[in-house]
Amino acid sequence: MTAGRARLTCVLAAIVLLAIGAAVVLCHVHRQSAPPPAWQVVADDAGAIRHVVCLVNSARRSTLRNASLVTKIVNALPPRAHVTILSNDRAAFIVARNPHPDRVDFVNLPTKCDFTIWPQDPFLVLSGPQRRQCLLASAEFDRADDRLIAQRLAEHLGFEHRTSELAFQGGNIVVGARHALIGAETIRHNAIRLDISDEEAVRRFQQELGRPVIVLGPLPQPVGHVDMVVTPLDEHHLALADPSVGARLAGQQLDAHPGQVRAFERSCEEQYFGDPRIQVLRDREGKEIRPQKIVGQTANAIKASREVGPHLDKLARQLENFGYHVRRVPFLFRGREMADEEEQRSGREKDSDQGTKERETGYPCLTYNNVLMETLPDRRVVYLPQYGWPAMDAAARAAWERIGYEVVGVEDLATSAISGGSLRCCVKVLKRHVP
Repeated sequence: MTAGRARLTCVLAAIVLLAIGAAVVLCHVHRQSAPPPAWQVVADDAGAIRHVVCLVNSARRSTLRNASLVTKIVNALPPRAHVTILSNDRAAFIVARNPHPDRVDFVNLPTKCDFTIWPQDPFLVLSGPQRRQCLLASAEFDRADDRLIAQRLAEHLGFEHRTSELAFQGGNIVVGARHALIGAETIRHNAIRLDISDEEAVRRFQQELGRPVIVLGPLPQPVGHVDMVVTPLDEHHLALADPSVGARLAGQQLDAHPGQVRAFERSCEEQYFGDPRIQVLRDREGKEIRPQKIVGQTANAIKASREVGPHLDKLARQLENFGYHVRRVPFLFRGREMADEEEQRSGREKDSDQGTKERETGYPCLTYNNVLMETLPDRRVVYLPQYGWPAMDAAARAAWERIGYEVVGVEDLATSAISGGSLRCCVKVLKRHVP
């Protein structure tokens, strides 16, 4: 996802929560009266992964580097999955060993532009007639220069490209076999910017994405992007984050094994620049950038997780009302990533050292819902982020195994998590094979 959350452009004196039930009723009426859509947004839970894209930033261009992480992602995915790597500093990288030489290709991005490590957000992938592919770009996207990614990628791959009238971040939309699930802030943001009702915004998303929509509230969203907490599994099942379990497990670890918890916290600080020997860098204006202070912050994450727990428990009940069986997986929340009241009113966000809107950094958000999945003829596979806290990572693996998935761990996600992202944020699936 990303280096910045979409904010509401204004704050209403009294916010009326979008009725999830009304959104779904509208969606079913719309689908019954319309022919099958020519284009549909690609689902997160369907088929085998055939092609993905990642972004790589180098030490010469960015403090948040991810070459090691992308290497681990490439190695974790099966050899049949082709990987396109985007970079604005191609000369900084070599492929040291490549047993499948046709599997990875590089695409150059404009050298003078700045990009994040999260390709999930600027666009959505649609499939159409005769297996045609379209990259649907958000109407507005002002995080670094990530808005340029979709067109450059479409030109390279021969995909169609168009810009939606709707503004979105891909991390706030997850897609299952039956529904596209969209965070309420995305609906409200479009209602405000287009001067339409929430219900009309839902209708337009349904038309654009070719799928019925469920809107996930409340407003404001307690967790910035829905893909951090919700994972479609199949037509009748969803996985949902359980911060109560995460808080309980983290609390037990803090009491029984404080040394292990401190080791995890220290490793997060050391990984911030990708090399523990680096203690300070300077931005283009000469200002110092130092690693985030994470040691001693686990207790705050436990507190934040307990506070957000009731919101997600309520969401579980609402999703069950729509016929979904909800399975829970551990989640350790670090607190809502949102601008303060004054920033919300003015529409401003925190500027990064590069002068672009960036995610706030801090304690890693340990989500085990921000995953990649495959449904194969003989098994279901989940590519699961691993953060380097053995007890938390093991509990998440066990939860997914109980759901019925073969688990493939992807290491080194702490760096992404410190800046508010995780595995799905770092990988955009472009093609799946659905029998």
